[in-house]
Amino acid sequence: MMPLGALAQSDSQQIGQLQEAHPIVGTWQLLSITQGSTTQDYSQAMLNQGNRLFYANFLANNQFSYNMDVNTCTTEYKIVDDQSISFPKPYEAICTQACCDNVSFAYTNATQYRLLNGDFLELETADGTIFSFLKGYQEKPVTK
Repeated sequence: MMPLGALAQSDSQQIGQLQEAHPIVGTWQLLSITQGSTTQDYSQAMLNQGNRLFYANFLANNQFSYNMDVNTCTTEYKIVDDQSISFPKPYEAICTQACCDNVSFAYTNATQYRLLNGDFLELETADGTIFSFLKGYQEKPVTK
C-alpha cells in the first residue's frame, strides 16, 4: 500500500507536468506560406484588403485547430522531438461544414517545426512548403 503522502506528491507532480506547456502551445497567426520561390502573404496587409486573418491553435492536450475562410477544423498533433512534429490523423480533421472554403491549408502535412525567438513559428512539410506564424492575435501590421 502506498503512503498517503506519496500519493499526494505523485498527484502534485502530475499536475505540474500538465501545467508545463510546450512553447508551441498557443494561438498563432498565419503570416505567409512559402512554396519554392513563391510566398503568399496572409498577414495584416491581407486584412487591410478585406480578407480574413488565419490562425492555428496548439492546445496543451495535443489538440490542434485552425480556421479557413469559412470553416474551422480540429485534429491531433504530437511533438516528436525538438524539431519534429506529427499529425497522427492528418486526413481525419473534424471540420465545421458551414459552407465551402475558398482556401485550404495543409498544416497537417508538416513534419518539422522551428520556433524563432519564441514569437515566430515555422511548420515545414516534406515538399519544402513553409507556413510562417506569429504568436498571438495581432491587430496591427506585423513584419517578420
